[in-house]
Amino acid sequence: MEKGFDEDHTQSWVLARLVGLSDYPLEQLFQELKVSAKGQVLIKNYVDEMCRS
Repeated sequence: MEKGFDEDHTQSWVLARLVGLSDYPLEQLFQELKVSAKGQVLIKNYVDEMCRS
């Protein structure tokens, strides 16, 4: 893995990428997948980062 993420970071990055590409509502994703609070923060950060790029 290019950025050296552990599994949790990798999964969060992939989910953020999918949300960004599909415009899927974050809150719905969090509820359906029962994403932890830590995971929610990671995903939101990645989505924000991708939107700035």
